[in-house]
Amino acid sequence: MRKTVIVLLTVIILTAVGGYFGYQYYQSIAPTSELSASGIIEAAEVTISSQLSGTIKAIKTNEGDSIKQGEQLAIIDAPLMKAQKQQAEAGIITANADIKQVENGSDAEKEAAQAELKQAQAQLDAANIQLDYTRVKSPIKGTVISIPINKGENVIPGTPIAVIADLSELSVDIYISEKQIGKVKLGRKVTVEVDSYPKTKFSGKIIKIANKPEFTPANIETKEQRVKLVYAVTVRLAHSGDKLKPGMPADISFKPIR
Repeated sequence: MRKTVIVLLTVIILTAVGGYFGYQYYQSIAPTSELSASGIIEAAEVTISSQLSGTIKAIKTNEGDSIKQGEQLAIIDAPLMKAQKQQAEAGIITANADIKQVENGSDAEKEAAQAELKQAQAQLDAANIQLDYTRVKSPIKGTVISIPINKGENVIPGTPIAVIADLSELSVDIYISEKQIGKVKLGRKVTVEVDSYPKTKFSGKIIKIANKPEFTPANIETKEQRVKLVYAVTVRLAHSGDKLKPGMPADISFKPIR
């Protein structure tokens, strides 16, 4: 009888252990349903603004153009800056003449003449910097999204000249519900699909997860969806060979963490 009990207990224990490890194995090989969400592809945008007052003399690019870093976008006619440069150049000529006149003068006269020359040179350097701003250049490589000014328009410091999109840094913001956000992890690789290339799967990874929930943005389809609290998740897209463009709707899917 005692042996029978021991055998039964052994069988029960082995069955329980086998069941546990069998379940764990099944969990490891069983397919995990993916999380999915949709968003709009966006690019990092840079607004280039005027650094001085003047009039747009020429626009050197068009919307949609691909441009290089340092490429000229527009030229500003700034007569005030030109006048300041001429004044500074005249000041240098006068200062050099004064230095010659006081060659045999006192130390104080010589120091004053040298100070006059330094001031005139500083004014010329400042004028040259300002005149360099008349040639508006792109600080990045990218695509011209918009040019909100026209030839002949007056500009002041801060007036937008062009908006450039950096197509090397594309991203998509998606929104994950409160129930699912715990299954999202930074660095997780994702699959990206767009209607323009239905047979192609692009890749990306999660680079940002919002710390606080928000109501679903108004551009989401239904009112029922818009009143839900969700977390914004930013996905950085891998280089696609210029296939992916800002404004494209994109479907994002990825495996949740366990």
